Amino acid sequence: MIKRITSSRNSTATRRVGTATGGIGGIIFALVWISFSSVFVAVGCKSAWRSLTQSAWQHVPCVIDEFQILDDPTQDEPFSAKLAFHYEIGGRQHRGHCLYPPKAPTTPSPAKPQTVAEDRDKDYQKLAALQQQYLTASEPVCLVDPQNPVIAALMVKRGDLWGSLAFGGFGLCFVGVGVGLLLQNIRQVRGGSGAAMTGKRRSDENFPAAIGVPFFGLFAAAGCGMFCFISVPLVKHLWIGQSWVATPATVQWSRIAISPGSKGGSTYKVDIFYQYTFAGKPHHSNRSDFIEASSSGRSGKEALVRANPPGKTLTCYVNPNQPWEAVRNRGPGWSSLFGLFPLPFMAVGIGGLWYLVRQSKSLRPKSLTGSASGGVKRSIAAPPGHPT
Repeated sequence: MIKRITSSRNSTATRRVGTATGGIGGIIFALVWISFSSVFVAVGCKSAWRSLTQSAWQHVPCVIDEFQILDDPTQDEPFSAKLAFHYEIGGRQHRGHCLYPPKAPTTPSPAKPQTVAEDRDKDYQKLAALQQQYLTASEPVCLVDPQNPVIAALMVKRGDLWGSLAFGGFGLCFVGVGVGLLLQNIRQVRGGSGAAMTGKRRSDENFPAAIGVPFFGLFAAAGCGMFCFISVPLVKHLWIGQSWVATPATVQWSRIAISPGSKGGSTYKVDIFYQYTFAGKPHHSNRSDFIEASSSGRSGKEALVRANPPGKTLTCYVNPNQPWEAVRNRGPGWSSLFGLFPLPFMAVGIGGLWYLVRQSKSLRPKSLTGSASGGVKRSIAAPPGHPT
């Protein structure tokens, strides 16, 4: 009997040491995880703060002197804005050339005008929409740096703020996962001995909510966000695009646009720049579909580029309400399948959160039953010969 008690105590001590060791290792891992994820949060917050600060620059009336869109198919971003405007602040007149605020502003000089690489874009239609907006505005306004009035821009780049917040939120969710891991392992170190002594199954041996909520919440938020900003606009454009007007266009140039991959591989997209006339005014576009996507495989795309040399006539579809918008294909092409991309994220995120809710509900009655019964019943064998 004494040997069995000693053996049980040794086994319990071994389990307590193993539980504590595993918990300490988990704590170290969680701290490293939190530190790494915090870098994403810091970068996102810094970028978002810069966008907010630039948006708060002084709004000053200006006069647009020039707004042209130049194209150079040899560049990765072939379209650029040639811009000039002047404004007056503090009784002095200044000239600006920036569409977006520079990330590292410098004092411009007559020999080196204020220009930034961010004024380039892969999509002609984005710059065309801004050109139409500012050239037709009755009172255009520019943003002037209050600390350095010679630095000015027409607008803060769209998407920078939301992209920065999304990037920081992405990292914040992973920080939440790390905090959940940290708390889970701290509980394991503190309370694991009690579970080892009693042999009871702890409720937190199930998938812990402290980890699951931020993890599945990240997938749910990412999926819902992409669904709102990708899938919904795509369906809207496919529906409205059926009323766009078929218009003849002439190819200006065509090329293969290359997008380098993160692991060495590249994807390719056919980029055809064409000119068309609508309501007596010339316009340009390089939009192929309502959603642009690149893919692997270059030979088929090169054949399509060869089939569309400069000067060839093709048909594009023009938005009659905003004639600077046009596409070559208004139907649901293969690239439209990208609109289904958010669905797996939504399924994993929402499904995981639903599982956690069901798990918490299933654990609640068990804890109530255990407390009402006063613990686990134990049966003690009667001595030999004792009446039962």
